[in-house]
Amino acid sequence: SAMRSVLHQHIRNYCNGLDGVHCEEVGGTEDHVNVAFQISPDLAPAVVIGKIKGNASFHMNKRFGRRALKWQRGYGAVSFSKKHLPW
Repeated sequence: SAMRSVLHQHIRNYCNGLDGVHCEEVGGTEDHVNVAFQISPDLAPAVVIGKIKGNASFHMNKRFGRRALKWQRGYGAVSFSKKHLPW
């Protein structure tokens, strides 16, 4: 959908603007988002994910209307080597 495309691009741009964060890819489906990113070892994943979710909510709700984007309370995280990425 158009909203999903806007969300994915916004997350990609926001991540790449954070110090110590590099977005590799953003994807997902209608009801969830997957983000593959590199973070500096001195950054806590929970803090980075909280910033991404908070900023994306603010941006999307401002653009598409209140409660256009609702996140689940938690998140899942997996650590992997870049050599395991298909790109």
